[in-house]
Amino acid sequence: MPTARCVHLISALRDDGIVLAQREAGAKSNEITAFRPLLEPLDLTGAVAAFDPLLTRTGHAGFLVEEKNAHYIAVLKGNHPALHTRVKDLAWTEVP
Repeated sequence: MPTARCVHLISALRDDGIVLAQREAGAKSNEITAFRPLLEPLDLTGAVAAFDPLLTRTGHAGFLVEEKNAHYIAVLKGNHPALHTRVKDLAWTEVP
């Protein structure tokens, strides 16, 4: 009996669900290390990238803004306590 091989993929989707890029996040790797290679070939100038808390990393934000000229929406959970505190303490009432 053949054994099935599970494949773990990370994908970049457009807001209408079209897959722009897809990459295998291997068994000895994870989505964090696949993030940059996934997005590197794409023209993201002016785009807004959104990603889940696992991918909320300073390096990913820097890559998107500084190298891809993109914007981002990062989901921040309590597992980044120092960053969570810094964001919570921002002057949100002053944001237009």
